[in-house]
Amino acid sequence: MNATKNDFGKAFVEHSRVSTLYAMYLDASALRGEAVAEQFATEIRRSVLPGLYEHWKSEEGSLKYYIVYGVGLMKDVHTPIVTCAALYKPHAGEMLQWELLLEKEGFLVPINRPASTDRPAYQGPRFTLVEKLTLKEIGILLQGVNKLASYTDSVKFRMDVSDRLHRSIPLF
Repeated sequence: MNATKNDFGKAFVEHSRVSTLYAMYLDASALRGEAVAEQFATEIRRSVLPGLYEHWKSEEGSLKYYIVYGVGLMKDVHTPIVTCAALYKPHAGEMLQWELLLEKEGFLVPINRPASTDRPAYQGPRFTLVEKLTLKEIGILLQGVNKLASYTDSVKFRMDVSDRLHRSIPLF
C-alpha cells in the first residue's frame, strides 16, 4: 500500500484527536456524569466508519482487506475496540477485535517504518478506508468471503466487491 507524508500527517492528527476525546471521556465518566461521557463516547464511535479497509501491509500477491463493523467501548474497562472481519486467507471471515488507540498496534496508530534491505519505508495510516458500507452491504460481502479471500490482485478484488455491491468503488 502506498502512502504519502500527508497521509501520515492526517493519520497522526486523527489519532491525536481521538486520543483527546478518549481522555475527555474518561474524565467525564469519573467527574461529570454519564450523559457528558456518552457525548464523548459517541464521537469515539464515529471515528471509524463501517466499511471496507485495507491494511498497510497489503500488497499485490498478499492482499489484506478487512470489513469493519464499527467501534464500541469494552464494558468494564471502557477501552475503545474496533470490530472487524478479515478478508484474506487463512483468517477469512474471522471476527477480530482491535484496540483503537493501543500505543504501538492500535487501529488508528499511524505507521512510521524506516526502509530496510528487504522492504521499503512506509509512513501512513495502519488502515485506509476504501469504501463506506452499510450493514446490508457488509452482509453481502461476508457471504462471499471465501471468494474474496482468494484474490491476490487488488484490481480484481475491488472489481468483485463492486459487482457484489452493484456500485463502483475505487480500483486503486
